[in-house]
Amino acid sequence: MNASVSVVYYKSKILSNGEHPLMLQISKDGKQKYQSLGIGLASIHVIILS
Repeated sequence: MNASVSVVYYKSKILSNGEHPLMLQISKDGKQKYQSLGIGLASIHVIILS
């Protein structure tokens, strides 16, 4: 089965510097794993695209 990769902006998690982390969400065979990108964004800088 193919794996899918998405970039996720965690609004529910707040880092010690007050920013929210960007994470990779990797899904394969019904299982999900998250990997940090090491990037944090202030919520004021985020534009939600749908």
